[in-house]
Amino acid sequence: MAYSPPRPGSKIIIVGGGCFGLSTAYALSLKQQYDIYVFDRQPIPCPDAASTDINKIVRLDYADNTLYMHLAIESLPLWHQWNKERAEKNQCPVFHQSGVLLFGQEDFSDFEKKSIKAIQEAGYGHFIDVYSSPEEIVRAFPQFQQAVDNGFKKAYLNKQGGMYLAAHFRHCVTHLLGWCNSAEAVKHVYQKCLDNGVHFVVGEKRGHFAKLYCDPKNPTTVLGIQTVDEKIHHGDLVLLTTGSWTAGLVDMHHQVIASGQQVVHFTPPPQLKETWEKMPVWCGDLSNTGYYGFPVNAD
Repeated sequence: MAYSPPRPGSKIIIVGGGCFGLSTAYALSLKQQYDIYVFDRQPIPCPDAASTDINKIVRLDYADNTLYMHLAIESLPLWHQWNKERAEKNQCPVFHQSGVLLFGQEDFSDFEKKSIKAIQEAGYGHFIDVYSSPEEIVRAFPQFQQAVDNGFKKAYLNKQGGMYLAAHFRHCVTHLLGWCNSAEAVKHVYQKCLDNGVHFVVGEKRGHFAKLYCDPKNPTTVLGIQTVDEKIHHGDLVLLTTGSWTAGLVDMHHQVIASGQQVVHFTPPPQLKETWEKMPVWCGDLSNTGYYGFPVNAD
């Protein structure tokens, strides 16, 4: 079925106030022609949302998923604009342009090879410098001497993008990229939504989604939602932007499975704090291990 945008004046219900829900609400609010309501059972930023975090990687490298790469490229001016807006209000920045360093073992995996190829084909090949020896990597990033000693021996630097890749422990870096303070970014776009007239309904009963409300005569037609307080909210369009919670709300026929990841926060020893503050975001053979880390932050 072909997509048809909602008609001007439509009431749009968005369930979920994390990064997907807020970005959707904000984008729609820019049209200035919809009545937009966001429902969530918790105040925003929602403690249970994956986007409520102190850091998320901002990168170009997504193998052959070029949609994500182009979205990252398009987002860069906005990250800088948001930093500027926050500086004017004496608020902390949401984007930190540290660069991103990706390590692989002995040679680049398909993930890094496809990422480099996609960046080059998109016209950003001049962002990338390749480090073809362990010595070159250590000269650029002495903090990673132990990583090189443990088999990460080749890398590429994305000078404009914010990510590093190592291919004999390869790494890639894009200096335009780095990491964002995710929870603060959520707060920032939340305020933008409020400024644009988006309505928020939050609370364990009044904002808590219970089920879709469908036409009694045509159960496949969604007319709105019902919240835990048993109130029915009609809408011309209902969007579930509920992330990993989605499969628990509607039957996804096993197309969506929630997963978890172990995260460790620690305070570095004083003698390493300055060194680790100046390092890029790093990823250790990301496509195979999912292992990555961040520079020292204010916390």
